[in-house]
Amino acid sequence: MKSFSFVFTVLICGLLLSSVAFAKEEVENSTKKYGGQCVSYVRTLLGGDRTKMPGLCKFAKDCGAYRIWDHWDFGYGKGKIPKLNSVMVLAPYRGNKYGHCAVVIKIESNKGKTVLTVSESNKKGKGLISNNARYWFYPKKMWLRSTSYSAYRQVLGFVYTSNSD
Repeated sequence: MKSFSFVFTVLICGLLLSSVAFAKEEVENSTKKYGGQCVSYVRTLLGGDRTKMPGLCKFAKDCGAYRIWDHWDFGYGKGKIPKLNSVMVLAPYRGNKYGHCAVVIKIESNKGKTVLTVSESNKKGKGLISNNARYWFYPKKMWLRSTSYSAYRQVLGFVYTSNSD
C-alpha cells in the first residue's frame, strides 16, 4: 500500500508542476488585456476594413473564424506557406467548433522545424490578447501545435495581407 501512495503522490506532483509551467507560459504570453473574439481582434489589428474583412455572420449562422478562409481577401492571395502579417486560419477542432485566427508576427526555423509567433485573442476562451504565442508548424500536414502542449490543430491556410515574404 505504501508503494501505491508513493506512486500516486509522485503522479500528482508531476501534474501540478506541469500545470504551473503551462500557467506560467500563459501569463508570460498574455498581455492581460481583453481583446475579445479572435476575428474582431484580428480585424482591428489589421485596420478594420470591412470590404476586405467582412463580417462572417452574413455568410452563416455560426460566424466561425474558420470562414475567414473563404471570405476575406486583401488582394494578395492565400496559401499554405506562412508569411509575416498573414492571417493564420485554423479549422474547427474538439472543444471549438468555430476555429481560430491569428496574425503571424514572426517566422523562424528551430531544429529544422518552423516556429510561428502570432498575435491572437481568445485562444483559451478568455478573450485575452497574446502577442507572443508560439507554435510549431508542420507544413506537409498543415498542422499546428503549441510549443507548450501537444494538441495538434489543422491549419486551413494563410490569408496574405501584403506582398512581403
